[in-house]
Amino acid sequence: ILVETDGFKVAVDGTHLLEFEHRTGGMEDVTRLHIEGDLILFSAAPSMI
Repeated sequence: ILVETDGFKVAVDGTHLLEFEHRTGGMEDVTRLHIEGDLILFSAAPSMI
C-alpha cells in the first residue's frame, strides 16, 4: 500500500491492483490501517518517501 498526497495505491505481488483518492485530508491525518480478510503480514513500517 503506497500512500501518496492525493490517495492510496495498492499492489499485490508487485503488480498494481487499484488506487483510490483520500476521503479526508492527507497522510498526516491517517492514524489507522484496517485490512479485512485473510492476510499474511511480514512487516509494516510507516515512512515518508
